[in-house]
Amino acid sequence: MSVERRSKNRLQPEEFRQRWIADAAYYRARNRAFAAGGALEDWLEAEKEFNAMLINRYLANVAEDDDDMTIIGLQKLAQTMGLEESYKIHDKKILIHFLQKATGKDPCFQTGSASSTICDQHPDCLWRYECKKLMARWL
Repeated sequence: MSVERRSKNRLQPEEFRQRWIADAAYYRARNRAFAAGGALEDWLEAEKEFNAMLINRYLANVAEDDDDMTIIGLQKLAQTMGLEESYKIHDKKILIHFLQKATGKDPCFQTGSASSTICDQHPDCLWRYECKKLMARWL
């Protein structure tokens, strides 16, 4: 199969995002027997799940490359998540707070005491490792 043909069949990022979220929302609705009144909640939860998946993938790539998070990388991540205004944010901490909110989490990144090596935030925080890594560098 030629590259040209494969690219025609490949979904664009926004199409993929919408289809993934729609499928996940459908399965959520099916799991609750399609009871009335839950469609919006199904969609929003599926959207949060998709965003968390993207963040996990991004952070895994950063860890695998033993690299630091960059503003451009975080902006691209946010754009993939459908957060169109992210290109206007040029502060890493604020951008990560923006991403945390998109997954329904409190914006906790780097809000702990810089003198503490123990992250006092939720253990399920997707950014916990990066936050702790930065705090360790400060010490």
